[in-house]
Amino acid sequence: MKIYKYHSININLLNSLRTQTHWYSKLSYLNDPHECFVIDKTGTNVYRDLISTLCVCCFSKNMDNIIMWSHYADSHRGVCLEWEVDEEQVKGLLLEVKYENTLTTLDTVERLETGHLSLNVSTNGKFIIQKFKNWEYEDELRTYIICEDSLKKGELKSFLGKLTSIYFGKNTSPENIDLVKHNAKHIPDIEYKQVDLDVDTMKMSLIKKI
Repeated sequence: MKIYKYHSININLLNSLRTQTHWYSKLSYLNDPHECFVIDKTGTNVYRDLISTLCVCCFSKNMDNIIMWSHYADSHRGVCLEWEVDEEQVKGLLLEVKYENTLTTLDTVERLETGHLSLNVSTNGKFIIQKFKNWEYEDELRTYIICEDSLKKGELKSFLGKLTSIYFGKNTSPENIDLVKHNAKHIPDIEYKQVDLDVDTMKMSLIKKI
């Protein structure tokens, strides 16, 4: 399966390409202050403490969303990266976000015999994959890790799959295209493409190889 990530062209992107790593961010540094929003009636800090340690890496199911290009790819001056991932290898790790305005309410702290929290994304752990419907256009997939160091904003981890294509926005400058290519030159078999608007579908799906 293919997954995508929209990105501005900046030092973070260039470092990601050079090191072939994803950035997993603490939730508090994302653009939505309601990440993993939950109504906690347990009278404990257990779930709050858990959420504070979660680091997330977010992807999209598509590369042609005009709003995503505007919001996350520097007003169509950035890129969208495409990976091919093995579905079996990421099963249970790469989670599909559900968009709904019905909040998760936690009344009890459920634990396994080992003492670890018992969370099921279909019931009491639904907040892990839940976002408000306003965000539905993102068509998001995400994966989590635990970041124990409270002083860190996040962590770098290796790519989930093979980086296969880099799509450039319709307003990406030739200089930035060359910069991205230079920083990805050690990664084999990448295709470089540029997108433009298909007026019939209103998607950024007119693609040419560059």
